[in-house]
Amino acid sequence: MSRPFPARSRRCLAPLALACALVVALGVPASVEAAPPPTQLDLGPDAHRPVVPGERSPGPDAKLPTALAPVKPKPKPAPKVRPEPKPVVLAPRVRRRERVPDLIVQVDGGRVSVPRSIVALAAQADHFPDLMGYALDITVLKPATARHAFGARLGLLVPLVPAANWYQDGPDAKRPVFTELDVVGLDLAFEYLYRRKVVGPVGFFVRAGLGLAFAIGSVRRTETLPTCAPEQFARCPHWRRAGTQPNTLPSPVWPALRATGGLFVDLGRHLSLSFEGGLRDALYVGGGVAFRK
Repeated sequence: MSRPFPARSRRCLAPLALACALVVALGVPASVEAAPPPTQLDLGPDAHRPVVPGERSPGPDAKLPTALAPVKPKPKPAPKVRPEPKPVVLAPRVRRRERVPDLIVQVDGGRVSVPRSIVALAAQADHFPDLMGYALDITVLKPATARHAFGARLGLLVPLVPAANWYQDGPDAKRPVFTELDVVGLDLAFEYLYRRKVVGPVGFFVRAGLGLAFAIGSVRRTETLPTCAPEQFARCPHWRRAGTQPNTLPSPVWPALRATGGLFVDLGRHLSLSFEGGLRDALYVGGGVAFRK
């Protein structure tokens, strides 16, 4: 059984019960101040946005904020692929085109000699001095290309053959004949030149020529004294005037032939040196200088 409140306690609770009744009747807590009246919202004629009193209304073209578009994540960059190195292709070597000169003037000089076997067969002699001499040539060429040229040559041949007794050995040999050569040769010939560089300024060339050789002078042959013994044929004295034969040169005109080749070295643009050998009326060895314009 519950114990009843004392009378004194009931008297204290009476005012509290009255206060609670008032709170319940008014619907407002006693400790809370009175709230402001609610704000009235008016809808505009377009009924798109409510109008709040005291708030600046937006213009007719204003748009309400829309929902933010979703942010698309940036795609990850593709890994860079290292390009494969391109194969190195060497450009074809272009040979520098040689300059074609307008004119070539070449001056040559050298030694000319006739083989002894040829002289022995032609003169019917076993003992005679060497037939040799010196040649000087001037050639003017007109280049057709950088390697081919054509022109003319003027040459001079000076024999250096001492006067001596020409004779044979043996009991049936002819008596010696004192022979003197007072002859010079003059060449007029057409020439062709082919030249080609090999390494840098060094190259080779070939020359060919054909023309006429004119023998200017005479060949005198004088018989020796009949009292000369065979063992003295080399030094046997000859007649001074009597017994001298007329000019025994077979012909004053001979073919002028040339077939030589050699090396050249260019010394700049207009000058070159050459060394050659071959046939130039006889066996020839010499060199020269060429001027290119």
